[in-house]
Amino acid sequence: MVTRGGLYVLNIIDQYLGGFPWLIIGVVELFCIAWVYGVENFCDDIALMIGENRRPGKFWKICWQYISPLILIFTIVFSSLFYQEVTLDDYTYPSWALALGWIVVIACLGWLPYIFTVEICRRGTWGIIKEARLPHADWGPAREEHRQLSMRYANKNDPKQLSMQTLSTIDAGDTFDLDSAAIEVIAASPKLYVKRLSDVSTTRF
Repeated sequence: MVTRGGLYVLNIIDQYLGGFPWLIIGVVELFCIAWVYGVENFCDDIALMIGENRRPGKFWKICWQYISPLILIFTIVFSSLFYQEVTLDDYTYPSWALALGWIVVIACLGWLPYIFTVEICRRGTWGIIKEARLPHADWGPAREEHRQLSMRYANKNDPKQLSMQTLSTIDAGDTFDLDSAAIEVIAASPKLYVKRLSDVSTTRF
């Protein structure tokens, strides 16, 4: 901005990086959150952070899964069909400047397919896609006391939490034991467990 051509450089960078790449990144993020990670898991995380009574409703789920991605995709297609070369007032940019703009766009977005391809080639099988989309074992709240509020994040390496793990795998009619630590965790956040416990016909303390 402090040079004679500063405004022209700012304009071309803004035109190429201020819209199109962000739309694509937005679609990828929505797809990863709503369909790969899972919209229900995402809502569980929000409820864990701000309270179960503020859990996102169906409106937000529909927006994240369908409405927002479709709007972004439509915007990308519409922008591509009616694309016009970048200009500034009466000034027309030379071909090398336009090419430089597209190079910057590719440099920003190219990491997505590049890293994906490298991981697939390095691990040697397409079956790794399923494994790659799963979170790490330590994924979840940073503090242990917060992790124990959700059955999904309870420390699986802690013997005191073994009884909590069984809650996610038991079937109706099963009999199981709960230690004092597990009972305290359920009491801390009963809404997260009451649905699962209601499916179990026999409980032995």
